[in-house]
Amino acid sequence: MTEWRVSDDEAETWSECETCHGIWVDWYREEPSGIARLVPPRPGNTPSGHTGGACPRDGSVLTERPYLDAGPVVERCPTCLGLFARRVQVKELASFHERIPFEAPEPIVWVSWLHRFWHAFVK
Repeated sequence: MTEWRVSDDEAETWSECETCHGIWVDWYREEPSGIARLVPPRPGNTPSGHTGGACPRDGSVLTERPYLDAGPVVERCPTCLGLFARRVQVKELASFHERIPFEAPEPIVWVSWLHRFWHAFVK
């Protein structure tokens, strides 16, 4: 993975797979569909990638699910909650951003808090 940054703002950072050119966004970064709008298009044909890969952060198997339950299907890490979008999904994710109400927080923050609480105190 190669890390990209739009500006000095660390929130506007994503990683790109050198093989399939899909993007990875850590859960604590900026809203992923907003980051997808910043990703420059790739010239020429790019591979569509495959599903069910491993998380670049912790090696867990990624699971497919619709982004925010209504957007394009992306892959999430069940452990670190990062998001992977194949290159063909990046444009769909960016256009989905136009339909998200800005005052609506991304639910992944709440899920992450519950996940971390569960692992810290219950297990």
